[in-house]
Amino acid sequence: MTLREAYQSLLTPEYKSASASRKQAILWKAVEGTRYWKVPPIKFSFIYFGIRFVSLPFLSQPFDVTLDVRPPRTKWLHQYGTVAQAEFVPDPDPPPNYEGPFPPFSGLFETGALGVVRLSLAMDTRFYITGISLKLLVDHRPSQNLIVNPSLDPQDTKNFFELGMTDRLPVAVKFPFGVPPARAFSNFWMGMISAPRDQPVAHIARVKSNGDAVANPRVPYQVFCVPASDTLMQDPDTTQDFRALIGEIKADTVLYRVHARASERGPWIPIGSIKTTSKFVISEFDDRVLSYHHTRTSPDQPAQGLALSPPEAYPAEEAPDETMSPAARTPPARTRRHARTHAAAAVPAPRAAHRQHDYLRRIEGIGPKTSSVLLEAGITTFSQLADTDVEDLKQILAAGGLGDMVDPSSWPDQASLAEAGDWDALDQLQDKLRGGRRV
Repeated sequence: MTLREAYQSLLTPEYKSASASRKQAILWKAVEGTRYWKVPPIKFSFIYFGIRFVSLPFLSQPFDVTLDVRPPRTKWLHQYGTVAQAEFVPDPDPPPNYEGPFPPFSGLFETGALGVVRLSLAMDTRFYITGISLKLLVDHRPSQNLIVNPSLDPQDTKNFFELGMTDRLPVAVKFPFGVPPARAFSNFWMGMISAPRDQPVAHIARVKSNGDAVANPRVPYQVFCVPASDTLMQDPDTTQDFRALIGEIKADTVLYRVHARASERGPWIPIGSIKTTSKFVISEFDDRVLSYHHTRTSPDQPAQGLALSPPEAYPAEEAPDETMSPAARTPPARTRRHARTHAAAAVPAPRAAHRQHDYLRRIEGIGPKTSSVLLEAGITTFSQLADTDVEDLKQILAAGGLGDMVDPSSWPDQASLAEAGDWDALDQLQDKLRGGRRV
């Protein structure tokens, strides 16, 4: 199959009016039929980047074209990636202690959807900026797309799955996008198209997988995708092509656990998973033709259509009786710690360069799966982790299916040092640990 034939196959009336499963089959045939004879090296041209950057019509295409394909062209960013068949699988049951309506969000967040997932680098391996594009297919209607990144800052390792990803990015602080003149200019220039760091997901909540529109959508303000398993982790100093490493992932693998919140300061709620249904393929069709529609928005126009108030994670504490002594008014330490364990705290944003340590996986012994379990239990900050009893942590890990696989005995001590910003002392303590266990 030629690239032109693959492109035309997704423009036919048959494709546009097909069911989601039929669309996935046609799309995947185009991917399989255009595998590279020789995989191109990952390279990035600042000259091409600069030429395209001043072309508003070119930059507008991802925001204006709702088709799944565009005529073959080199992308401005995320030029090279790898793609797999995938599905969004909603969680069937609410998390522990959840007291709101479930599912909390409507549309595809409730029904699930078939599609494809693309993992890519924004530039090249010198500037290791990862990203996910998830295309969710809908019966007889255009697809709905989710675009998430950890940050516009390069990460320090070559582990693709090191960071969680979100649709609302922190401000970049490192070269190239975080240099003040570049940041100001790009915000101004890209702002004429859309806010460059916001990709809200209201559209995904407004349609079901069968194509029916949702009359009163329940819309997330923000989503956060957390790597689902320690088995996904890669050597942080690897010299292998990230596409080859991802190509080793088996079909039917859960890549990311998806969490969402209904408002800017609302609690995070686990809502589902992104799961592969095939192995990853490196394809020219994916790199040059397949289009992932971006959301047009602006900083003063966040995702619209909120219809869900943030649920309470646990009842508010009663006001203390002023006639009691100060000692009697203070609840026991274990009571406070248990309450914090299930508090509706905010998830830390994906690590920006200036706050790299503010992330639970900085703690020796905590990997993606463990951090996901802690997040679902409401432990999302160093402060909360430091104030949680080891026995409580063991119960949380057991409830999350980890049992005796991890030892949390050192985590509160580590978290106390991290909360205080005493990184030298934390490094010294971690030198004495193996997988979080004291040796």
